[in-house]
Amino acid sequence: MHKSNQVKTMKYRKPRVESRIIYESRRLPRRHLSILRNYIRKSLRTDPSNYIDNSLIVTCLGKTCIIHEGRNIYPATTLYSGRWIGLIIDDYPYLSPVLYEKIYMEHGFRAAVIARDKGVKAFLYGNDLLPISIEKVYGPTKYPLAVIDSSDHRVIGVVRWDPHDRIYRNIYDLGLFLRALG
Repeated sequence: MHKSNQVKTMKYRKPRVESRIIYESRRLPRRHLSILRNYIRKSLRTDPSNYIDNSLIVTCLGKTCIIHEGRNIYPATTLYSGRWIGLIIDDYPYLSPVLYEKIYMEHGFRAAVIARDKGVKAFLYGNDLLPISIEKVYGPTKYPLAVIDSSDHRVIGVVRWDPHDRIYRNIYDLGLFLRALG
């Protein structure tokens, strides 16, 4: 057989698995519950018992931890059920856009920034927000701030003001789920 008629086969290596994805579902620690309650009380200036109860569950898939309402701890076939309350990032709990929007509908904007269109696009790709990208700021600003899209007034993530670099640091945005789980 001539070399030109031979079919060359290539061997593909299997990707190495660095670590397994760990699934865990448990009660939200009291420390995290206390942080959420204090944030709602001090920053959003409303009664936290109207929005969150004491029986919150945290479900972690790898490093992504979702705080949600629930009465039971679910098996590995259910990621979570109930209302989405927030996320835990670097061992600190943050409210979800769903909960921010519920509070804002009833009490108006607090602890938030309204981002212009170009800032929204950059933010949803995981970037920080520059002050020039901000249309309006609602205090207090020393705590986490919700990021609100100026076009439809929906909450799209959370930032924290960095006074040293004079920038709004992206804590999380809704694009996180596409980047982390996609």
